[in-house]
Amino acid sequence: MEQSTLDNLNVFVISINKNGIVEYINAFGVRILGYDIDEIIGKNWFENFLPPELRDEILPVSKLILSGEITMSSCYQNSVLTKDGEKVNLFWKNSILKDDFGNTVGHFSTGELIKDDDIRIKEDLIAFNFLHLISKSDSWMLAAINKDFEFINCNSDFKKTFECHLKTTLGSGLAVFSDNTDIKVKQELSAYINSCFDGKHLNKIYEIKCDKGETKYLSLEFFPLKETGSKIFAVLIIAKDETEQRINEYNLKISNRRLEALYKISKYKAKNQHDLLDYVLTHAISLTDSKIGYIYFYDEDKKILAINSWSKKVHKDCRIIDVHTTFELSKTGMWGDVVRDRKPLMVNDYSLEHPQARGTVEGHVELKKFLSIPVFKEDKIVAVIGVANKDEDYHIADQEQLDILMNSLWHIVEKQALYEELKVAKESAENANKLQTEFLQNMSHEIRTPLNGITGFVSLLAGDNVSPERREQFQQIIQNSSNQLMLIIEDLLEISRLEIEQVDLVESEINLNDLLVSLYTIFEATAKQQNIPLYIKKTLSNKSSIIISDIDMIERIFKVLIGNALKFTQQGYVEFGYRVEDKELILMVKDTGIGIVQDKQKIIFERFAQEDGSLTRSVGGLGLGLAIAKEYAYLLKGKICVESEKGNGSTFMVKVPFRQLYIESENVINNETEMQAYKKVLIVDDVETNYLYLEQIFLQISDKFRLFHAKNGLEAVDFMKENRDIDLIVMDIVMPVMDGIVATKLIKECCPEVPIIVQSAYTTEKAKAIEAGCDQFIAKPIEYDSFVKTINKLM
Repeated sequence: MEQSTLDNLNVFVISINKNGIVEYINAFGVRILGYDIDEIIGKNWFENFLPPELRDEILPVSKLILSGEITMSSCYQNSVLTKDGEKVNLFWKNSILKDDFGNTVGHFSTGELIKDDDIRIKEDLIAFNFLHLISKSDSWMLAAINKDFEFINCNSDFKKTFECHLKTTLGSGLAVFSDNTDIKVKQELSAYINSCFDGKHLNKIYEIKCDKGETKYLSLEFFPLKETGSKIFAVLIIAKDETEQRINEYNLKISNRRLEALYKISKYKAKNQHDLLDYVLTHAISLTDSKIGYIYFYDEDKKILAINSWSKKVHKDCRIIDVHTTFELSKTGMWGDVVRDRKPLMVNDYSLEHPQARGTVEGHVELKKFLSIPVFKEDKIVAVIGVANKDEDYHIADQEQLDILMNSLWHIVEKQALYEELKVAKESAENANKLQTEFLQNMSHEIRTPLNGITGFVSLLAGDNVSPERREQFQQIIQNSSNQLMLIIEDLLEISRLEIEQVDLVESEINLNDLLVSLYTIFEATAKQQNIPLYIKKTLSNKSSIIISDIDMIERIFKVLIGNALKFTQQGYVEFGYRVEDKELILMVKDTGIGIVQDKQKIIFERFAQEDGSLTRSVGGLGLGLAIAKEYAYLLKGKICVESEKGNGSTFMVKVPFRQLYIESENVINNETEMQAYKKVLIVDDVETNYLYLEQIFLQISDKFRLFHAKNGLEAVDFMKENRDIDLIVMDIVMPVMDGIVATKLIKECCPEVPIIVQSAYTTEKAKAIEAGCDQFIAKPIEYDSFVKTINKLM
């Protein structure tokens, strides 16, 4: 806590470690002692600031506090020694300070100045005419009672406190105490009076209910009054109303706990704002003797409450499955009144009817008593804290202490939030600087590499001893290096245009299926060179796949994602295509490559960012491709995301609005008649060009075929287990994972009625295929007319 928070209190506040060294003192304490603060901090409290005659008495008390033999909030009275040598009396409240591991590290004390006591008049009463003094005294409540328990005199304060008149008081005896007073208390009072007539002097504080039902705490002293010859003729009752003092002591105790909480919170090393508020909530629950609590942030402009902290007890007992983290103020029940009315809310019976009562969600921890306050910053509510289920009723003191606690430390909460923002900004700036450095290094490397190829081989071409074959080879290298350099420059120009918002959306008709085939032809050679199968995934017919969008942007997105997938995949496959879900077109590129770690999956879409930005990485690039794809997705009113796991490949998805030009009935098949009009064909082949060729044959035969693609025998077997309504299977033999012979045999075992055409470049496999159960065998290359006749024969 900042010094100013405790400096405004007219209470002496001090923190002493277990060695007696002063670690903290507030401004009030400094003024009392008369020293400069630097003359106090770090000094031994007992040796420097206590009167010598009290040191041997007070030091053991401090040791008892630290050892735990004196409980929390232990009290005692002693004087302190000022710089001028004066003694100032204070009433001290003490609490043990512990660290996060429960170890005692010192004690925290608050002291109130003690005023001079009123002059006691007991001896005067005995020495003079006590009956006269009783009636005249206005400093104490006084009465005299005889052996018959009858009052023989009392003063006005006594009568006022017990609301009785002199004529009814005199002679009424203990009936003066209200019928509400516990019978045991009356019996004990009677016993005390009898003891006084035996010469004893007694004192005790009682809780006594007066005639109006008000509870008072009275300090009662009983003195025997003696006549000449030491004969006791009456008992003097001296009563002092301790009610206000008791309340003040209780408030002081609570204030001391609050100050202790504020002190601990100010010293707490929070990991973040959420952690700090969790710690604050723990103290708020303890301060109000509650069982549970929460803290919500409030947005006054949006009128939204957002949860920050729930007490551990709530987490333990709450059985709500769908826990909301935000609430609209208009949809909150009674607990939202604290915001609507802009003032604290206290409910000591939550079961009673209330205008805004809406119960609690099933499974929620039961609320019995409830207290909530708004936290203000200037004139706006910024947060709400609530506590609940105190054993006793909540009182105004609980509300006030909670309000002081929260409003005193909210600046600490905001300072923590500001610190976190600055930390994030610092990390962001450092990361941006790192990215910029890596980018400049990579750009230098990426540009110099093709330039080196161009300039180097141009100089070699100028030589006289270059053969025609070598000359052609050098020219091809120069051409490739020039193309590579051109791509780098295009990326730099494009990201610059996007940066200054000079890229416009140009919409036209796009046939997605044709686009996928075109992209396949572009990347097929690279895929074959790397021995990586490349597959297409389509879900619409040619006509249905015609959409309205910007073809250049969609094509560039696919090129970036497919290029990256091939670049980072050493084994397995790469698949690209699309699907439609809930009026969204999802462009997809999936690979079985190296994958991306979780904490890098967001930054890879930033400009110049790469998962590995070092020059020693295995693949090149400036890290601009995904940033360009992200900007294009935004311009298409969509977004880009990735699902990936390190070592297990990645799936990039771009979700954009689906604006279809034609809607065919095959996209909305809702009845059995329409379903029966289509023939379902499963093509099993690991080579995408083979699948594309067969697809075109089926499309030329009829537009009533629905084609499915499996990339190996195992995929086909698994597909058939879930889809028994396939009308025809066209099966290749040589495939990875599981070949066509084994797949045909397994499918015929579960679906014997499904016709299977086996195709192979090896005619020697025909006997094996027929033995496995195929219905027709066709040799590659497939002859169109023969294939059509075979299909017609089987279907």
